[in-house]
Amino acid sequence: MFADMPLCQCGCGNRVRRKESRFLRGHSSRTPEARKAIGDKRRGVPLSTKHRKKLSESHMGNVSGMKGKHHTEESKVKMGRKGRKMSADSCRKMSESRKGHLVSRETRRRISDATRGRRSSMEGRKHSDSTKEKMRISTLRRLSEQCFNGEPMVPCVGYDERAFLDDVQRFCPFVVERQFQVSGYFLDGYIREICLGIEFDEAKHRRKKMRAKDKEREMRIIERLGCIIWRVSRSEWLENPQAVLDDFRKIQKAA
Repeated sequence: MFADMPLCQCGCGNRVRRKESRFLRGHSSRTPEARKAIGDKRRGVPLSTKHRKKLSESHMGNVSGMKGKHHTEESKVKMGRKGRKMSADSCRKMSESRKGHLVSRETRRRISDATRGRRSSMEGRKHSDSTKEKMRISTLRRLSEQCFNGEPMVPCVGYDERAFLDDVQRFCPFVVERQFQVSGYFLDGYIREICLGIEFDEAKHRRKKMRAKDKEREMRIIERLGCIIWRVSRSEWLENPQAVLDDFRKIQKAA
């Protein structure tokens, strides 16, 4: 009946039903050109929730083709970024995309909990001479920028420290002086009226060597100012900021 009809152009070997037709019904999307066109059209278009649900249900119960198998090292390199270096343009784009982006307090707390107890990647290791040189150059650049802009010489202030001191200031009727200089040191915060020094300890202050330095530093500051030092760790602040502020109120009343 269809022996004199032309073959379907998808390459299936079957004949079309009408002379003016090029494909059997549903076969037009089988050609490489058609598949590429459909892929280009769909690229970047997010799937709807209904569509994703249908895909999930269609794959439910199917055994993965990789079950019981392992990727070769060559495949792992191709799949991941192992052995690759990002271009300068890609690094710049990533840096610009993160600029001004602030991580929420909840996210920082989760990151802190997830990394607690882990060994530092630099434990037992030392920075190379090249890395030390880069760190020195970076510090000098920051100091020169501060001098050029007429800003005071202060150390780098972390985002959590800034947020902590902002909250303390809201509950304090006096001015909390930031990065107060005394005996060649910087106090994170100082309240003259009640003679209270405030120190916000980041994770690095847990180290044994750092604790010894902090103790000596604290003794010198107390000798010079005759003040009380109130230390708050970053983990305490992230876990229960209200309890930390309650402690501050008690110190205020006692003063």
